[in-house]
Amino acid sequence: MSNKKKFLIIILLLVAVVGFSLSAVSASNGYSHYKDSFKLYKDSYTYMGNKYPYPYKKERISGGKGKYGGSAEIYLYKKGKKVTKKSYLRISDYYGNGNFKVSVKFRYWNGYKYINKYKTKTYYKKTNLAYANGGISSTNWIPVSVKIYTK
Repeated sequence: MSNKKKFLIIILLLVAVVGFSLSAVSASNGYSHYKDSFKLYKDSYTYMGNKYPYPYKKERISGGKGKYGGSAEIYLYKKGKKVTKKSYLRISDYYGNGNFKVSVKFRYWNGYKYINKYKTKTYYKKTNLAYANGGISSTNWIPVSVKIYTK
């Protein structure tokens, strides 16, 4: 076999391996179909009357669209004049058996007020989990809106 033929065979094998790897990666992360989006609105709140280190107030925000919904409980801890907010977000489909990708937009709470600082994080809901990521917890980053993607 000549050197040119060996070189061509090696190049073809390399292209096949790289192509197979890329297709496997894109198939495993193929959540590209945009389904729905919804905002989370304040639903209710409860004064708990406790002093630090226990929460003194609990807020609830929720929203949904189509077959998807989400809700978060936000616990407020007050130490002096500064208030820390800890949220626990649950996002699921109403049937509980679908796989999807969730893109959540968070807004920052600086201890005294909300500021115009945002971040977006991605989570996945798998069949064996009740909620996306098993529940999403954060401190001082409060969820604002949700986008759902499916395969």
